[in-house]
Amino acid sequence: MTSARSCTSHWENKKRRSALISSPDVDRWYAIARESGALGGKIVGAGGGDSSCSTAQVLQRRRCARRLPREGLREMSYAFDYDGAKVMLNV
Repeated sequence: MTSARSCTSHWENKKRRSALISSPDVDRWYAIARESGALGGKIVGAGGGDSSCSTAQVLQRRRCARRLPREGLREMSYAFDYDGAKVMLNV
C-alpha cells in the first residue's frame, strides 16, 4: 500500500510540471481535508470542473464533512462497482 506521504510527494512533483495540474482552490481543499483527518485525496474528472475525492477514516469523516462545506463543497456518497464496464445506452 502506498503511504500518504509518498502520494503527497507525487502530487507536488506533478504540480511542478505544469501550472494546469491543480488550482489554488483544489490545493486549499486538499489541505483542509488532510488537516481534518483525510488519508489522501484524488482529483477526478477530465478537467475544468475542479472535482476531488478525499478518503478519511470513519472517525475523521465527520470532521471533513463539517469543514469542506464551508468551502462551498458538498459531500456525495459513492459505491464501488466490481462488475466492470457496461453499455448504458446502445444507440
